[in-house]
Amino acid sequence: MAPAFRLSLKAKVSDNMSHLMVDFAQERQMLQALKFLPVPGAPVIDLAESRVADNCVALVWRMPDEDRKIDHYVLEYRRTNFEGPPRLKEDQPWMVIEGIRQTEYTLTGLKFDMKYMNFRVRACNKAVAGEFSEPVTLETPAFMFRLDASTSHQNLRVDDLSVEWDAMGGKVQDIKAREKDGKGRTASPVNSPARGIPSPKRMPSGRGGRDRFTAESYTVLG
Repeated sequence: MAPAFRLSLKAKVSDNMSHLMVDFAQERQMLQALKFLPVPGAPVIDLAESRVADNCVALVWRMPDEDRKIDHYVLEYRRTNFEGPPRLKEDQPWMVIEGIRQTEYTLTGLKFDMKYMNFRVRACNKAVAGEFSEPVTLETPAFMFRLDASTSHQNLRVDDLSVEWDAMGGKVQDIKAREKDGKGRTASPVNSPARGIPSPKRMPSGRGGRDRFTAESYTVLG
């Protein structure tokens, strides 16, 4: 029991005592003087102000009534292939972003590998979180592509969604082609390459002959 209701009574019993009365008027006044933070209302997502572009989603919402007690917002989103209101059961889980101080947020670096995304927001004060807003579904149109190894530069190593630059890739292929072509020919002192003596114009470089970079394919809005 709370301290406000804890009583220590020392009864004085007499032969003619038949009733016991307790006055809780002071405790009642204390309870009535307490002020609790109200539960925040549910935000409303503004579809007219929200945008989907360049692998980003800018979401804007507002509160139905002004509430200065709101401390932050929580945004949840998930990918889906179904248009319309979000379904109760989805293969993709809700992703959570907490601590949003403004009534807008931009998701960047997204990969639109599904047709739609569901969004919902709720407001929180220092005591309690409110109800989620009505979920909304935004279309995320995109063009998916893969890299074609057969038409790429000979110095590129292509593997569907990634590419790697090999500075020696083309040279190695040229050397192998020349070696294959030269096997049927008889070597002569005139045509034989000099070995062991580096050319004065082409001194060995201290830098490695293999420069590398990696890249990954991404979605492009149609």
